[in-house]
Amino acid sequence: FVLYGSEEGLAYLYYNNLAEKNNAERVFELTEEDSIIITKYYDKFFFPERRIIMGTLPDEEVLTATSKLVAHYPVYYYNFYLNEADVNYLNERKFPPYELEMNLVKRMNRNFGLYKLERAVPPSLPEINK
Repeated sequence: FVLYGSEEGLAYLYYNNLAEKNNAERVFELTEEDSIIITKYYDKFFFPERRIIMGTLPDEEVLTATSKLVAHYPVYYYNFYLNEADVNYLNERKFPPYELEMNLVKRMNRNFGLYKLERAVPPSLPEINK
């Protein structure tokens, strides 16, 4: 084993793991105890404190399950940070068939963001004057 000097060194792994645990604690502060988090990379940090769906968006199976779950539980997505244009694209093009909408809760660090998935509010129809 290498102690210092590389990404495989024990010192690097220790401090990186500690930073990730601190990041997970921040996610716990921002999410409800009964919430579900969709993630691909952080399942080991979030489970068992939160229920996990392993996956990424837009995955058809994940979106189908999420569209049912949001009626009963808070559902979050934790993955690479998406810029506003990417979030808008998902909300406008990929999520409407599932009646979902995603909004940034917090950018957690340089690379990752926490998003909340909720039932989309359908656009209201204009009133017709009689």
